Amino acid sequence: MKSAWRRPFFVFRRVIYRSKDWQNRYYKLLEEQTKDKKTFGELLHLLYGVDNSVEVSFAGKLIATVSPEEPIWDKYVLKNLGFDKEWNKADGLCYGERIKVAVKIYEGIKDWYGGFIDSEEGKRCIEKFDEGLPEYKDRLTAVKKVDYMVWRCRGE
Repeated sequence: MKSAWRRPFFVFRRVIYRSKDWQNRYYKLLEEQTKDKKTFGELLHLLYGVDNSVEVSFAGKLIATVSPEEPIWDKYVLKNLGFDKEWNKADGLCYGERIKVAVKIYEGIKDWYGGFIDSEEGKRCIEKFDEGLPEYKDRLTAVKKVDYMVWRCRGE
């Protein structure tokens, strides 16, 4: 099944650089996720079955696309929240163990977001975001606003 938004979405999410089989599996999972939500771990296992790779970033982006209250998994988010070293240590593990570590880290990311959003500093940051981009105040969840702020910090 084709849709008008498939190619722009794939280019934006960098899925376009993957094999056709992988793209088709990802797109099918994306469609399924709108009806039957799978966990981060389940998505990692399903994507692993396509090319034997633990695709944490793609799984996180799939979840975050369908559920705007969920954070993304991104190398900048990982680094800025201090989870990068833990993830790098999982490099030599078998896929099942890597997935366990990834799920633990993703839960840590979600916990961090929840704590930050509820904190005074988090509330001030979201308020500043809303002041700077008032057209998005009611269009983005607090998680998406924090996603942008955390992702944007690159030590520049």
